[in-house]
Amino acid sequence: MTQNKKITRRTLPPWADPALQGIAYWMGYKSQYDREFDLPEAAIVAELHTLISMRLKDQKIECEIDYNSLHDSKAVNDTRYADMVIYDKENKRPLYAIEVKRYKTGYDAIKKDIEKLRSLQHASGILGKYLIVTVPQKGFPTKLITDQGVAPAKLHESFGKNVYVRRVCKASNSFRHDAVYSAQYAILIEVK
Repeated sequence: MTQNKKITRRTLPPWADPALQGIAYWMGYKSQYDREFDLPEAAIVAELHTLISMRLKDQKIECEIDYNSLHDSKAVNDTRYADMVIYDKENKRPLYAIEVKRYKTGYDAIKKDIEKLRSLQHASGILGKYLIVTVPQKGFPTKLITDQGVAPAKLHESFGKNVYVRRVCKASNSFRHDAVYSAQYAILIEVK
């Protein structure tokens, strides 16, 4: 049975670090394979699904889950879908809702996914609502990370309250100081 530990500012689900680092390396590999090709979001979701599912023991992960099934109230008529949801295997209760967004789609698209996750604010049993933003070598997410390539103490105010960058993983072909601007990033944002 899954333990119902509250996720605090410092603790992350056990799948988070390996999945973020893995997706950053995978994006680097794919970009070297074909530099002119932009990875579609569906491919990133599929790879994250694989990376996360390898770390789950008493849980299972499913993709494209109707938001209506995550709300406590059946009166909610939500036509959106969550990219991934992690469930408790035993009682089939949703534990984590995960959205994935490519940085290239822009801040407005990122904010829309944050709002989708915010709509689950009163859904009982959900331990965490996360947005994973992937950033290719060609971009540097100035509103999401610091100039040193790490999580900021406070996220840019345009994202609203109770939105936190919990983890930043990167894959770079160099350890030079300026490599921070040419790395592949995977950023975990939590919506409280």
